[in-house]
Amino acid sequence: LQSYNTARKEFRKAVRKSKREFHHKHVKDIASETNSTNAWKLTKALLPGTRTRGSKWVTNTKHAVIQAEEIATTFATISADSSIDVLPEEQQTFDAKIDQLCSHSFSIQPVSMRELHSAVALANPNSAAGADGISSKLLKAIIQDKFLAKLICSLFTKALATSKFPKELKVAKIRALPKQVNGQFRPISLLPTLGKLLDRIITFRIRELIAPQMLPAQQGCRSAHGTSS
Repeated sequence: LQSYNTARKEFRKAVRKSKREFHHKHVKDIASETNSTNAWKLTKALLPGTRTRGSKWVTNTKHAVIQAEEIATTFATISADSSIDVLPEEQQTFDAKIDQLCSHSFSIQPVSMRELHSAVALANPNSAAGADGISSKLLKAIIQDKFLAKLICSLFTKALATSKFPKELKVAKIRALPKQVNGQFRPISLLPTLGKLLDRIITFRIRELIAPQMLPAQQGCRSAHGTSS
């Protein structure tokens, strides 16, 4: 029995050592990459539940307050570091890119069925209906009819061509949701589903226009990128 316990202890020790060496090499390899996609994959693998729907973050505990202060201190230290200041040549390159983007002319293309279906596919199927009375589930059923889908595309194309967002699609229904504490509520705004759909299509087009103009060093607010890369 003593020999078994000793062997088991040595085996577990060897497994822990192998895991450390593997993770160390994996992190070192990812750190040398310019794309942060693999870094996010590793983060999710090491910390299950990261950026997962339904996660509840407790912020009213002493531990959470200490963590928040540590994060604030870290960012304050980084922002005070003069070595990360923008160099004059970097600023000139950035200004030139902005001037180029501002001078770029383009024509409004009709909203396509592909754009419509792509935008609807990203809608939360469990979201409640807004003032228009149309839920995400109902919208997905509506666009199966080609006539109605083309009608929505025409409406959105007209909004883009005239640079006018229909005010009816901005009206929000305010609902009070109860908190865990009895007698306390928090308000939420239920926006029209069609308005959120038009927002998403506009976002698609802005990203397509801006993405090619971004500097390679731009990491924030970009798909498959992160500020830690």
